[in-house]
Amino acid sequence: LYILQDSLYVVEKGQTAAYVPFTICNGDACADPTAYGYVITSTGHVGAGFPQGGTTPPVDGGECGDVYGVVDAGDAEICDLDTLVIIAWDALTGTVYDTCVQVIHVVEPVPVPLFTTPVLVVVALAMVCTAAIILRRRVANRA
Repeated sequence: LYILQDSLYVVEKGQTAAYVPFTICNGDACADPTAYGYVITSTGHVGAGFPQGGTTPPVDGGECGDVYGVVDAGDAEICDLDTLVIIAWDALTGTVYDTCVQVIHVVEPVPVPLFTTPVLVVVALAMVCTAAIILRRRVANRA
């Protein structure tokens, strides 16, 4: 059993449901499918709603399953940091476990420009090509 995660995860300010991914893996390729219990805790600097936990569906030997912690950054300020700790264990016996730490950093939202020059050029070319096809069909139908 082992947990994979990014050491730093960026969350935009004002995001009320940021899904922070973790991956819980069954490290033994020859093992039977195993369900894992997990709990995610927070230091409480960004959002509330912790601890969060549950059980994964059975994970085949050598495979991984995704788990998400949900962080509420609605009231957070830019540059706020928080630490998430996840602990996972074998749900059947509880004898095998792993733990990891992930830092959450709140950043300023960045708008995504939709109508940039390259996008407008592509849209204009698509409109010209579409008009040419329509005109060609009209001319062919009249002949």
